[in-house]
Amino acid sequence: WAIAKANQIGFRQVDLVMEGLRARGYASGYRLLNSCDYYIPQIRHRIWMWGIRIDGAPAGPGKEAEVMACAERASQSVAPRFDAILTALEEPCALHFEDFMLDDDHPDVRAHFELMSSKQRASVMSKKKGAKRDWTQKYGNHRTENDYQYERPYTGVRAAEFLQVLNARERELLDLKCLDVLNEQGKDPRSVPMLWELTQSVERVPGTRVRRDRQNYATCILPGMLWHSSRHRWVLGIEKLALQGVFAADLIDTNFSQKLLGDLAGNAFTTTVCAANLIAALACADKLSAAP
Repeated sequence: WAIAKANQIGFRQVDLVMEGLRARGYASGYRLLNSCDYYIPQIRHRIWMWGIRIDGAPAGPGKEAEVMACAERASQSVAPRFDAILTALEEPCALHFEDFMLDDDHPDVRAHFELMSSKQRASVMSKKKGAKRDWTQKYGNHRTENDYQYERPYTGVRAAEFLQVLNARERELLDLKCLDVLNEQGKDPRSVPMLWELTQSVERVPGTRVRRDRQNYATCILPGMLWHSSRHRWVLGIEKLALQGVFAADLIDTNFSQKLLGDLAGNAFTTTVCAANLIAALACADKLSAAP
């Protein structure tokens, strides 16, 4: 739907890539896939595009039209088989994102806590260039509009250890989103595990609104900072990578920081979805030849 809508208003990026591949002698296609449909408990919608070189396709100057026509026929022939393989490989994940988290007393978790608490992180008080309001104004308006007054259900705990790793903006955002979830969904995020992306604005914090039938899935992993609501801690980079299908055992002889691992996870492909596309491409490539 999004691609069709984009085409109507002139954003034809996906179709332009398809045309470019076919003009160069490739059968091509695309499909919108979600990581949670391929064994991983993460909601991550991505458009996956594929291209397979056509053996024996016309080549040379003046044969552009023939190349395009050949690629169009090959694409129409391959696409149904490619989609059928992707469908056959689907397996909605039955795991909970909690299964991918380290124990709270794990040495890596404790080391990350000590690192974050030692930084004494401060909030940026000045608004960004071009912004109409700074975060204090936005958050204040959110409190007023929802009649939250001075309620602080999440951070109003004296001497709580987790407060040491949060700056003022993050504390206020956690209180506001806790109140939102309590009022809108009737559940307590202090005891119900949720993953919140706290680098986003108060109006759109990923992870605070998840479909009822997908409560066990993590929000889309981004390069930002992900907070675990019931564990009251930051999600480590190695845990974010696990939610992309890359596990600690795959990182032998590496010594990357948790931030770098988290950024890598936010920009990575989900390995299971990537594998499904590779399998489909290899299977279809064996059957592909230039159409007569």
